[in-house]
Amino acid sequence: MSTHPGDVLSAVSLLAAIVGLLYSLWYPEMREALAAERMLHRQDREPSIAVVRDAITTRALPLALASFVQVLIFGPDALTAIRNIVKLSGPPGQPAAVEYDSVQAAFVAVYAVSVLLATLALAMLWRLRSKLKSLQSP
Repeated sequence: MSTHPGDVLSAVSLLAAIVGLLYSLWYPEMREALAAERMLHRQDREPSIAVVRDAITTRALPLALASFVQVLIFGPDALTAIRNIVKLSGPPGQPAAVEYDSVQAAFVAVYAVSVLLATLALAMLWRLRSKLKSLQSP
């Protein structure tokens, strides 16, 4: 199936906006879970464990999965667009093999933001998992 570059740009932009919105809405809860104190006795840590576990399962994991899947879906299109943009910077004095395409450049920019969001989401998931392990240890 052939798609128009503008349609791909619209799709990646919409998904990046959704992931960014969810990240900004859920960030305070995830940050609060990271700030949970480690009490001396295991039974005193149960409420904190529940908060961190909830932040992982209802916030960090879905966000990381959604952002990672988005990066995977648009990865081939991004590589093609990057190859086309790199062709523009051929040898000095040679005409460009491809004419500049602002839609492809915008797509690459939005894709880069998507990669950044995926990285931040995965890092938050990793930090929350580490916090959970710390709280669960004796």
